[in-house]
Amino acid sequence: MRLSNIHISIVTVFVAFIISVRGFSAEQERYLHFTEIDGLPRNITTCLEQDKYGYVWIGTNNGIARFDGKNFYCYKELSGIGVIYLLYDSHDVLWAATGEGLFKYNRLTNYFDRIVQGFVSKIREDNGEVYFLMLSDIYTIKDNKIFNIYQGNDISDFCFSKEGIWLAKSNDGVVLLSRESNFSKVIASYLQNKSVVLVRKIDDKLFVGCYDGELYSISDNGKPIYIEINNHYLLKKIIKIDHEIWLATDGYGIIVLDKNFKISRILNRNWSTDASINSNSIYDILCGSNHEIWLASYGAGLTCILPDNLLFQNFLPGKGNENSLVANEGVAVFIKKPIIYFGTNYGLSAWDENTGQFNNLTSDRLRKDLNGTKVTAITASTDNSIWLGTYDGLLGKYNSNYQLTKTYHPSSNGPDEMQQIVQLQEIDKSNLLIVTQFHSRILLNFNTKNETTSLFELYSKGSNITYCLLNSLRENQQGELLAVISDKGLFHVNWKDNVLENRLSEMNKRIDFNIADFYNDKKGYYWFASSANGLIRISTDGKNYKKFTVKEGLPSNTLVRIESTDDRFLWISTISGIFRFDTESGEALNFNHRDGLPANEFLERVSGKTIDGKIVFGCMAGFTIIDPSKVNAEASKTEVIISDITFQNQSIRNPEGKQFLKQPLEETKEIRLPYSKNSFSIHFFTKNKSFSKYHHYTYRLVGLEDEWIYPGETNYATYTNLSPGKYTFEIKSADKSQGEIPTMLSIYIQSPWYLRWYAFGGYMIIFFTIIYLSFYAFFKRIELKKEKEIAEIKILNEHELAEKKLAFFTNISHDLKTPLTLIDAPVNDLLQSGNLNPEQVNKLMIVNRNAKRLYKLISDLLDFRKVTQKQYKLEVRETSVSDIVIGVYNAFKEECKNKSINFDCWVDDDLIGFVDTEKIEKIFWNLLSNALKFTNRGGTISLIVEELIVDGSKKLKLVVKDSGIGILEKDISNIFDHFYKVSNSQSINQGGTGIGLSIVKEMVELHHGEIKVESEIGTGTIFTIILPADKSFFTENEMAVPVETKHQVSAYENLDELENNNPVVPIHKQYNLPRILLVEDNTELRNYLAGHFEKRYKVYAAEDGLQGLNVAKEINPDIILTDVQMPTMNGYDFCKEIRLNFDTSHIPVVMLTANSTTDKQIEGLSTGADAYLTKPFEINLLDTVLNTVLDNRRKLRTKFMRVEPTENLEETLPQKDINFVVELNQFIEANMMDQSLNVEMLTTHFAVSVAQLHRKIKSLTGTTPNNLIKTIRLKRAYKLIKEEGLRVSEAAYQTGFSDPNYFTTCFKKEFGENPSQV
Repeated sequence: MRLSNIHISIVTVFVAFIISVRGFSAEQERYLHFTEIDGLPRNITTCLEQDKYGYVWIGTNNGIARFDGKNFYCYKELSGIGVIYLLYDSHDVLWAATGEGLFKYNRLTNYFDRIVQGFVSKIREDNGEVYFLMLSDIYTIKDNKIFNIYQGNDISDFCFSKEGIWLAKSNDGVVLLSRESNFSKVIASYLQNKSVVLVRKIDDKLFVGCYDGELYSISDNGKPIYIEINNHYLLKKIIKIDHEIWLATDGYGIIVLDKNFKISRILNRNWSTDASINSNSIYDILCGSNHEIWLASYGAGLTCILPDNLLFQNFLPGKGNENSLVANEGVAVFIKKPIIYFGTNYGLSAWDENTGQFNNLTSDRLRKDLNGTKVTAITASTDNSIWLGTYDGLLGKYNSNYQLTKTYHPSSNGPDEMQQIVQLQEIDKSNLLIVTQFHSRILLNFNTKNETTSLFELYSKGSNITYCLLNSLRENQQGELLAVISDKGLFHVNWKDNVLENRLSEMNKRIDFNIADFYNDKKGYYWFASSANGLIRISTDGKNYKKFTVKEGLPSNTLVRIESTDDRFLWISTISGIFRFDTESGEALNFNHRDGLPANEFLERVSGKTIDGKIVFGCMAGFTIIDPSKVNAEASKTEVIISDITFQNQSIRNPEGKQFLKQPLEETKEIRLPYSKNSFSIHFFTKNKSFSKYHHYTYRLVGLEDEWIYPGETNYATYTNLSPGKYTFEIKSADKSQGEIPTMLSIYIQSPWYLRWYAFGGYMIIFFTIIYLSFYAFFKRIELKKEKEIAEIKILNEHELAEKKLAFFTNISHDLKTPLTLIDAPVNDLLQSGNLNPEQVNKLMIVNRNAKRLYKLISDLLDFRKVTQKQYKLEVRETSVSDIVIGVYNAFKEECKNKSINFDCWVDDDLIGFVDTEKIEKIFWNLLSNALKFTNRGGTISLIVEELIVDGSKKLKLVVKDSGIGILEKDISNIFDHFYKVSNSQSINQGGTGIGLSIVKEMVELHHGEIKVESEIGTGTIFTIILPADKSFFTENEMAVPVETKHQVSAYENLDELENNNPVVPIHKQYNLPRILLVEDNTELRNYLAGHFEKRYKVYAAEDGLQGLNVAKEINPDIILTDVQMPTMNGYDFCKEIRLNFDTSHIPVVMLTANSTTDKQIEGLSTGADAYLTKPFEINLLDTVLNTVLDNRRKLRTKFMRVEPTENLEETLPQKDINFVVELNQFIEANMMDQSLNVEMLTTHFAVSVAQLHRKIKSLTGTTPNNLIKTIRLKRAYKLIKEEGLRVSEAAYQTGFSDPNYFTTCFKKEFGENPSQV
């Protein structure tokens, strides 16, 4: 079919009439209104046109809008311009007459081009040529040229006839100009004394509208005839619609004349309802291609009047009208020709189809009769009695005059309960089946003769029914009555035996959804309306199963009722309207309130069929009767129009861009797009029987996707980044399912320039050039690669050798610390002995100094290893920088003095900052050692530290300046490199490892600082370091975490003071020396330590941790001194085992190790060690630490034996021993009054032996268990006497003493006074 022959509008208007205040009205019109809220540019609409594609064009006082059934598109080029008249000519061109000229619409660019400048008021077409009225002159357009055909005065309108042109004059009636004289000769003149504003030729008559509102008609050879319309308002439009003449007035609405020109009806604005025109000032009338009527109004926008197609007959309540439906919410229907009974939630209506009259039982009447108003079930018996079942009341029997004869309550034992009846089904004269929702009484058999009720059994052979919901009773094709049980299936009703039989068991096995209703066709299939799964067809054997949902075109998946009159077409109500389903083709034809239905939501169990083939459905608004014979077969065909293609909201018809269209897009079958336009949106609308905004679509892009996409009511499809190639866009209506022929548009996405043939030619040239250059580069690269590999091998070998050397010396350094300890410790012993002559002292001091220097070299080597392996981390804390500097100064002062070097130090008092103390000291130590090494006697070394404030933040400036030999300029850039040594001979003679300055630089950078050096040969060198000293410069991981330990050697800031407070030799008698266990794998060091301690301790020794653990369990020493690195069991594991064992957990442990890193110290202390010393160590320091630990334990015993023994124990004891002490004290306190409390009770409670308990308590308290019990009892008695005022005997008995005299003796011995004196 050619598009040019299609005259289908966007809105085909075969829709049902609206019920007016009458119950059933002959009114066959319905009104839709559109304003600026819907998208109009202004509510003052002046003129209308419709083109062949179905667009409605609306002229307004603010430009033109195009309506496609869903959206209004406004043309910006006409914004602000008042449009007076629109014309769509026979050449499919749209013209617009405006106050600023004549415009012509370009469909390819979607733009209105101005043709003429000036005030243009009218446009007409005659014999394919366009004429327009500008002021009082008439012009025509031929071959894109404008010609003036008439110049006159006071011309207000014109039109053509076969004789010539009729001119309307504002002061001189109408005249006819001869066509033969080229419109120059007047051949007729009428109404000379009238002011004529409108002329229109309709059939063989000329209609003339006057300024005063009068209307005349003039025949071809007659005189003017006055037509009585009783109007004094200006006539704006005269148009013939069917056999009627419609007159638009500027104030009196629309006057409709019949074929005899008599007033048929007047359409005025009815302010009480929207079912009227929106304004009485109507400027234009357009009869659409499907007989819808469009009205342009002043100030009220656009109105569309939709006629009825007589498909639906709606029944709604009419306010104040007794001859209408009694109420809305249609919940039951029963048909007995010619009466149709409508049950609602608020009464009953009986409508006589022959007379059109209603008999209503109101809610007040039913409440009085049946104690309820919801008529949910209706049936009629053979004696013309009417049975009404209510949900909220009783069952009632009425006679043919609607008088109540009797009420019943079959569901309950009394009339006061709701019967909840939902369906009545008469079986014969004596049996009435009642479907209820009353508890488990879902189906009842009521005997109408003896008025007895029997309940249907819920169990039967082959049935698995327990509790269920019975929706309704329906008959199949065989006339058998089936019960629709929601989620179980269909069951035959055996009313004689009052049972439900599962005869369709195979089919029911396939039921996995909730059933609302069913229909059994003549082929034996059962069609199910489901509550959420759409329409489902199942064969009786259950083997054939097919589902239809919204994807197949259904308006909803929630179906409620099925009816059919011819077995092929099923009419199904849903919660979203009604649809007709073709069981042969699978097509669905959908209807909703826009098609004339009273509402979209329909209700369960509410349907019926009349004898003449009509179908009744009930909905929330009332009822509708469908006449299936009124459905036009062609009405189900729908055409979808592609209206636009947009690229990022830019139309393909953009007048300012490149044109891709050679004909209107609506007629285009193929389009080519450049690769840059491979992302776009396709817009579309339908020519169907309802507004496209309420329409559903389905589409696909063949070449990209095979499956159809269902976007719902969305009227566009978007695709992005399509690859080059051919695609076919197919779009069709989703409301019509399978039978639709889709609209198709072929789209070619062209290849980008870089994939064109000429591009490939360039690629070939580039390819061969690259091949040539690649070969050249390949051989060149091989040559360079060989050279590079040789150089890399050399560097790698050197690096590996350096690493191996470094690892070797690092390991050796750890091993050197133990023999270094054996050198340093004995030398210190000899120096402190006081039995040496001066020469011996000098020699030993030389040994001592060189041991310390060796230790310094070992430490540097270990630091360098850490730096190269990135093992160093900052541990920043707020500290006194002044103290650090003074300490370093004091360390170097004596040596500088010995070398006759002047050593100066400047530092601010009380200089505080956030720094890593250890690394700052190492920086100073290396720089000062370097300065001392290269400064000759009589020279000067300066150490300067000062505070800087930079951008509000604190920084430290560290300067080490010397007057030494200086550094050559060529060496300055390399002095911080690993192992680098300056090249002058004096420096070489000074020796050195070449790692000191590299360590300094690494530590400065680790501290987020910077270092620079200035030097001049013969003058000296200056090292300047800038370090941040604010907390904000450092991350949380760089801040030092304080480790709480019981005894840390680093806490002994003044060793001299410790030695004065804790003499080396503890106060012990010779026969009661403390026992010390030495665990050390180095035999010489173990023997040295044993010899050193033998005068002050009873010494025990072990070679490794495992042997030491066994010895500790056996001898229970007072203190343990252990190495860390040992075979079999290392010191960490040994300490853990000591702490885990009940017999040894209280023993203090001091660790010795060659590893001085902080993390290793933390690891040792965290295992339970009381102190941690690094090798080599001062033997005096070791003595002090051991004495301090033992002294703390003696203090602990004293504290334990005081009145509050468990106070602050966590300061000195492991947690396990703290728990033991607390539990021991609590147990004795709890059993204090028990005179039999003894050691055996304690051993039983703690599940240990007497020996274990004795050793444990003796170690922790210094006394025996029995003495401990007695001491705690005496302490308690002391409190009772002194604080609570008890008598001596009472206190004795309450603390477990049976003899007051013995108590007094013990008390005096413990406290030095009698209890009576307290």
